[in-house]
Parts: sequence; structure tokens; C-alpha cells
Amino acid sequence: MHNAGTKKATLSEVGNIIQYGIKNGYTFKAMDGTLDPSMYSFSNQTFIPLLKNNPNFKLSDKHEARFASLLGLSPASSFTSRVSSASSDRKNN
Repeated sequence: MHNAGTKKATLSEVGNIIQYGIKNGYTFKAMDGTLDPSMYSFSNQTFIPLLKNNPNFKLSDKHEARFASLLGLSPASSFTSRVSSASSDRKNN
């Protein structure tokens, strides 16, 4: 389900969707709170590059480093830029 919170028609059908899925052999698993797509059944080669600069998804530091090559980042640069940005934000506040 995409954007379930904003799609009321989809949200109202969740019970039916789950029943249908179970009846047809699907397995449903809870996603953890990180919404880290690299942990789920997506093709990393296809999906991870789409996350670069996407405001709707935030990879964990661990997975950003893991997929740095797919994101076009050097493993150290993503962490360094984030630390620099956080330091800058603190100075400006």
C-alpha cells in the first residue's frame, strides 16, 4: 500500500486486502520504524538510486554507507557531510 495514510479508499480496504492476501498465500510482515527500504524486498540496484535526495525516505547511516556506491556517494562523505550539516545547524540556532 502506497501512502496509506493519505489514501482513505485504500486504507478502508486494508482488512479485505489482508484477508485476500492470506487466502492467496501471501505473508504480511511489519516494517520497523526506520522505513529503510534496503531492508525489504526491493531490488537494491533499482530502488536505492531513487532514494538519493528523496525527502520521503531516509536511509540509516549504516545503510547509506552500505549503499554509497548506488547513491553516488563515497562511504565517508555521506557521514562527514551530515556531521558538518549538524554542526552548522547548531551554530545557526
